[in-house]
Amino acid sequence: MTNTDVSPEIDTESSLEISKKNLAQEVYSDRKLGKEIVEKVKWSMDFQKRSGNKIPWSPEAAEDKISGNLRGLVAEAVSDKIPLTDAQNVFTYGDTSLVALKIVSPQEYVGSPTNRKGDVLAHLLRKSFEEKPLRTFDPNIHIEGNPMVEEFKMERLKSGAPRIPAQEYARGLQDYMENERKKIEEDITKGYTYGPVKEKGGTVTPAGEWYDTTVIPDGLILDDMKVPVGAYEVKAYDPNELANMLNLIRKSGKEATHIKANASDFGKTYPGADKEQYSLGVDLNKETEFVDILRGVSGKGVDRDTNNLIILRFPNDIPDNLLTQYGEMIVSYGYRNLIIQKIPFSGEELNVIAKEIVKHQWGNLDLQLLKVNFSNRDIEVFKNWAGVLD
Repeated sequence: MTNTDVSPEIDTESSLEISKKNLAQEVYSDRKLGKEIVEKVKWSMDFQKRSGNKIPWSPEAAEDKISGNLRGLVAEAVSDKIPLTDAQNVFTYGDTSLVALKIVSPQEYVGSPTNRKGDVLAHLLRKSFEEKPLRTFDPNIHIEGNPMVEEFKMERLKSGAPRIPAQEYARGLQDYMENERKKIEEDITKGYTYGPVKEKGGTVTPAGEWYDTTVIPDGLILDDMKVPVGAYEVKAYDPNELANMLNLIRKSGKEATHIKANASDFGKTYPGADKEQYSLGVDLNKETEFVDILRGVSGKGVDRDTNNLIILRFPNDIPDNLLTQYGEMIVSYGYRNLIIQKIPFSGEELNVIAKEIVKHQWGNLDLQLLKVNFSNRDIEVFKNWAGVLD
């Protein structure tokens, strides 16, 4: 295979609507993936730090994480180019038509600076304050005995401030109200959306209520009125991972759509896999909570909870019976609107595309890796995984 065309090693048998060859080439040519690749690889390399050094570092573990994360990134990029009506439906529960639906990222929907969960939630809440100010600060509402006005008077009294002309007093009150509005709104925003931040000395700022109780989905499903009607996820699992996840959920005796266990329980064999905590599946409770919050704060409707539409996509080498089992498990948990689809690539084909993108963009990626303090050891592991030659 050359560094200019990934298509020869991709099986091009597909539906008339979807050309695997063209899809692979489109994703391969996407220069914007470079930054996301670096972020994913950085996250992969930092797994030992997150475990508190309880798990020994090994190139096998690092390569496994790189492979999983970049396979997932490519799966999302491929999936973005496939309309909902063109993918293969494997499991359907409910009678929702896909024709008028659209997938957008949470960032695109709210207009936030990034797609990070805290940024999306905070941006939406601040925008809500602009459109619907707190009653105390709403210039269109007169409140008898407004507490903020009373506080302003009390502060002037305590400080012994001199009497001033009415116009100057009004300007002072206006400035005071504006400063207090900003502080209170920011405190409220942090209380709902502030993510956990490790401070000096090891202390951790607790997550805000919304941050702590939600999971941000890969995409929001919008209807023809641009109302969020559900959550969309692309999961680039391999068949063994999904089979092991289903078995673990059954053995747990719990009604669940995801589970956390040791990495070895999901079939991982690298050093430390028997100690590393590993989560698999879709946390639908927290994802639908995220969609409900966005819909409510943006004024687009009320909670739908388990009536939210859920669309999940997986690689095409996962057997239909496993996806059907997962679908039935989700429905038994109470979700009433579910579609599971396949994208037209296997996990190995996604790996091939990911490696070819890395090799093709290596000159630019190499510079980015150095900027974010990749060690020589990390770079060598990454190069070895992708097959980059010196």
